Amino acid sequence: MEIKQLTTIQTILTKGSFLKAAESLGYAPSTISLHIQQLEAYLGIRLFEKRGRRMALTAEGQVFWENARHVLEQFDQLKDHTRSELSKTVQGHVRIGTIESAGKKLPSILIPLLKKHPHLTISIEYINTNTLCERVLHEQLDIGIGPVLPNETRGLHKVPLFVEEVVVLLPERHPLAATKSLTLANLGNENLILSEPLNAYRAALEQRIAELGVPIKPVIEIGDSAAIIQFVQGGVGIALLPASAVQPPPASAVLGKIQDIDLRLTMGLIRREKRMGNAISTLYRALYEELNPHA
Repeated sequence: MEIKQLTTIQTILTKGSFLKAAESLGYAPSTISLHIQQLEAYLGIRLFEKRGRRMALTAEGQVFWENARHVLEQFDQLKDHTRSELSKTVQGHVRIGTIESAGKKLPSILIPLLKKHPHLTISIEYINTNTLCERVLHEQLDIGIGPVLPNETRGLHKVPLFVEEVVVLLPERHPLAATKSLTLANLGNENLILSEPLNAYRAALEQRIAELGVPIKPVIEIGDSAAIIQFVQGGVGIALLPASAVQPPPASAVLGKIQDIDLRLTMGLIRREKRMGNAISTLYRALYEELNPHA
């Protein structure tokens, strides 16, 4: 005896005929007949008889169904309970795209989350900022963490979280290392180690420098902040980096701040505007609560 056979009986009683039961269940009429024939052979009784235009249970069929329908009801309850429990279980794969400095904050957030939800899997991709929104918009990433720029992108929801300050990193023996108040003009003739051109920090820096008319001389362009720090430590040049990327301050280098230029970027969460699934919404909520200082 199978559940599908009991479902077939229930549908025949509801619809009144084998044909209508077949239409309701999406079976061929011969499949409905087969279900009943197999069950009748197994039980050794006749289940249905024709009464007028409708199919009705025989006396033996009625006795059987009075007991069997409780099995079907219990199965339906079990199925509903299982679906309910699964809806509460956070499971699935979530893809995060983040800039490097923000990515440093993720382990402390994700470790307890993954322990709490063992069926959740996460992939993290470090990505340049100019392609972050595009990747989220085209569903190549589920959540983006990066600069929330003033330009509007239809189909995306952007939530500001915190402000990231850009600082100057200099070799400890550099002539400007002891300067208390750096200006953008101080950097005009220096060898600069800059992030790749597609980085939002680089874009903001170049825009502001262009406004002030100060020439800059990049000697190295590289996307890895750890490598940038090593070049500074080696005395190759000076760099402009997110403050979080140089905490604690690296050895053989000092931090400075440019006084005549406001280099700060608002960081936030980026996602598509459409409704999120359980796994994505759980991760999004955790990131918002942990990264937002006012949450």
